[in-house]
Amino acid sequence: MRTFYFLLIALFFSINIGAQQNFEEAMQKGLSDMENIQSLEDFVEIANFFERVSVAEPNEWLPAYYSAYVNVILAFKTQDMEEKKAYLGKAEVLIDKAMETNEKESEIHTLKGMYYQAYIGLDPMNYGQLYSGKAAACFNDALEYNPDNPRPIYLQAISVMHTPEQYGGGKQRACPMFNQASEMFTHFKPEKPFYPQWGADQCEQYLQSCTETAQK
Repeated sequence: MRTFYFLLIALFFSINIGAQQNFEEAMQKGLSDMENIQSLEDFVEIANFFERVSVAEPNEWLPAYYSAYVNVILAFKTQDMEEKKAYLGKAEVLIDKAMETNEKESEIHTLKGMYYQAYIGLDPMNYGQLYSGKAAACFNDALEYNPDNPRPIYLQAISVMHTPEQYGGGKQRACPMFNQASEMFTHFKPEKPFYPQWGADQCEQYLQSCTETAQK
């Protein structure tokens, strides 16, 4: 009987290890494919891939996060208004799913703020006032859960840059924020494997634009 129990325990651990290996392999594949994107079709394929992983791994927030992230990127990149709304609708469901798994994860709140920024882009006149406050609240929550996360600062800087100067925005106010985010990116280390690392290169591009403006 004791041997039987030991066999059951060994089988349980072997199943868990196998499942973990499958998850890690799937994440490695998805993130590797993200580095080699060449077209909108590639974005769609990767978003769908991570969504399938999220179904297979309901207790992991990262697959739903990355699928939502890619859908938000698609909303920024596509020109068709209905397609933009469809991508954002899918992103919203996936963000909510990730949030249910880990409601205090800074990266998820950051992505939700980015989602609101994308919605503002659909119709700035009608959505700007409503969603800019929601985006700011998400970034504040993200920093509360992880003050060292540079992505909320970086995304806030983008919002400030695109806000008219008479409403407290403009490049002059945004540039110090890009500089702050850039310094934070330099020291930032992901908590665990597969955690988000995006934003540093884009932030440097904005910071370079600030430097060029200052030199004129």
